[in-house]
Amino acid sequence: MENNCKRPQVLLIGNGINRSYNGDSWERLIKEMSGNLDFKSSLPMPQQIIVATGNDVNERLKQYKSRLFGEVHDKKHRELLQSILTMGFDEILTTNYSYELELASVDCAKISEYAIGKMKDTTLKGKRAEAKYMLHTYNAIDYLSTHNRVWHIHGEARNHSSMVIGHYYYCNLVSKIKRYFDGIGNKYEIIQSHNKKININSWLDAFILGDVYVLGFGFDPSEIDLWWLLERKVLEKANKGKVYYYCPPWEFMNSKNDDKHALLVCHDVVMIGRDIVCRQNDYKDFYRKSIEDIKMRVEIPKDAEKSVDCRVTTGDTKLE
Repeated sequence: MENNCKRPQVLLIGNGINRSYNGDSWERLIKEMSGNLDFKSSLPMPQQIIVATGNDVNERLKQYKSRLFGEVHDKKHRELLQSILTMGFDEILTTNYSYELELASVDCAKISEYAIGKMKDTTLKGKRAEAKYMLHTYNAIDYLSTHNRVWHIHGEARNHSSMVIGHYYYCNLVSKIKRYFDGIGNKYEIIQSHNKKININSWLDAFILGDVYVLGFGFDPSEIDLWWLLERKVLEKANKGKVYYYCPPWEFMNSKNDDKHALLVCHDVVMIGRDIVCRQNDYKDFYRKSIEDIKMRVEIPKDAEKSVDCRVTTGDTKLE
């Protein structure tokens, strides 16, 4: 029996758009938390914060908690984020601890911890939202007529202990992710073979099964959880979507990215950006044009006739 449902359409968004509108870089925040604006380190990013804080990461994150909420003062920045919220993604995954998308949904420059708390929801029926390593916990955001589920996959600022930073916490997250898939086994494939619906119980389901559009996220080699998931997606035998990585044209010509791009291609990632027509070195223009390209792909997913039967059912926690 042919399955005609569309694959989940998933956005994985990093800090790139915020940076193009003069948002804080992680490098800047590490310098501030170190107490030394001249702080430099050649270590991978997850280890830099350990050296910068003298291995006092949790306390320093607690001190900087409100600083990490993020702000959206620029009207065009807010409008760009709002355009994302109207695109109809099944799931939005973000590596950011900050709340720029939530801010865009309420059309404000700043947001309170109370307001963020009211958005919290979970797919765990009858259970509280996870305090950390949030595989089943998201923020429910309604903007105009579109409902969005925004998953802060590395934690969020309102709960400093949820933030995944430092190799210890990254490895804990990978361990939790592996246990999740060990528990699932080959259920995706079995469910599809019976032409049944796969309900999205976690952002992990969406990443493996869906078409994933990566925007404003550099896929640094230190992001071991997401590299692990790329390999898991390659190995998945069930019907699944592709990963589309949006890279500015001028970054394709930067040799320091060659190895990383080659590694992405080895993981069946589709590299997009060379043909995005935008002004040279203008990241704002690149992100606007990329969002237009993604919108077209989301509205008409490629190979929809071969897609998996897994549109989102909110609140259902079972793989049936």
